[in-house]
Amino acid sequence: MTAVLTAPKFEIRQPANHWTAISIGPARTLVRIGSHHRNAVDDIATLAVILRERLGEDLADHPKDLERTWSGSPDISRNGTVYIRLRNRGRTIHREYRIGLDEIRSRQAEW
Repeated sequence: MTAVLTAPKFEIRQPANHWTAISIGPARTLVRIGSHHRNAVDDIATLAVILRERLGEDLADHPKDLERTWSGSPDISRNGTVYIRLRNRGRTIHREYRIGLDEIRSRQAEW
């Protein structure tokens, strides 16, 4: 069973298994969160919004690549930094991002 939570410009699906994935496409951002991440739903959703913005900035000169779907699985280090490598199936392009937990928290405070 998959629960769907909606929020501005993205949706979160929580499958029953234990994995996390973020897919960023042209229409919306889809975040899949495993059951052991349920307490981090807000953090992962905020991360998805930040990633969408950063990807948009990085690919501003490549509009065709922005039309593709990018995906990756975030890893959270002990100091709270999120590392994620986004891949796209159309081309072998990788984008790596490091986002601090403090940036996620300050973004949540803005909302």
